[in-house]
Amino acid sequence: MKVPIDAMLPYASLQESLPALLGCLRLVAPMRLWMVGRLAGNSWTVIQADDTQNRVRAGDSFPWPDTLCIRVLEHYGCCFAEDAAANPVLAEAPVRTAIPIGAYIGYPMLSWRGELLGTICGIHPEPMPPFTAAQRQLVKTISRTINTLVAHSFKLDDQRSAPARVRPPASIDHLTGLPNHHGWQVLLEEEETALKQEGADALAMMVELNEPENSADGAGSVDWDNTLNRVAHVLKDHVREQDGLARVGPARFAVLLRGVNAQQGAQAAEKIRQALADAGIRAGIGHAMRLASGSLSNAVRIADIRMYNAKLGAAGVPGAPGDGGRSGS
Repeated sequence: MKVPIDAMLPYASLQESLPALLGCLRLVAPMRLWMVGRLAGNSWTVIQADDTQNRVRAGDSFPWPDTLCIRVLEHYGCCFAEDAAANPVLAEAPVRTAIPIGAYIGYPMLSWRGELLGTICGIHPEPMPPFTAAQRQLVKTISRTINTLVAHSFKLDDQRSAPARVRPPASIDHLTGLPNHHGWQVLLEEEETALKQEGADALAMMVELNEPENSADGAGSVDWDNTLNRVAHVLKDHVREQDGLARVGPARFAVLLRGVNAQQGAQAAEKIRQALADAGIRAGIGHAMRLASGSLSNAVRIADIRMYNAKLGAAGVPGAPGDGGRSGS
């Protein structure tokens, strides 16, 4: 049977790959609950969970000192405990009074510098039969793969939030406070490199305001400046901290949404389109996906063309496509 091409494409993000990898761990060691959790201060927060009873979900947080993981790391590193009650280190863990834990597997997640990022763990309410050597090796290999992806993702996040990424004044649009065209070009170059390393997709979007019907309300007027700031605020409300946003022309804005697939990108674009319409802002919008376009710069060019076509279509120009990228990515 022929495998659909979509099933062979790289995962778009860490969040998309983790459920598949936890599913593999479940096939190897059928625990009731498999989790990936990040350590921050005294809290251990679930990044992704595969729970057959759907009780634990991403975002749930547990006190780190109460967990089995902290005891495992202090004594074993990686741990396979088919009978947690028979293990003197695990038996007295406070978390066992809140959650029935008969069997436990724990694997540490480390950064490239050896710092503890969190853990991968499997929990089952009853004791389990002894794990075979093959099971142990597969669990370790899959867990180390998850660790690699998480560490790489966190490393890229740190690079994006580092002070070195603060744009100098020459790269900032003074009216909106957003990066200007030069800042946008620098951002695209940096993001293209990071996305290639991560193997992730991204959406590029171009937004251009329609000129006001009254020329006195155009560029340089107080009303026009207010409109530009309103657009900037609407766009800021619809992008995440890791995304990119810039004012790249007198009436033009650019948006970069990281780690989204084509469906998520189309949904995000439609939300922005609707938010601008609800705010009474008339604009042309076009978007395109990085992987489908070949590169971020190509995606920006395609998004720009679709934005222009959308404006022509809205103006009633005969033969002009007006979907702004709705029908393709």
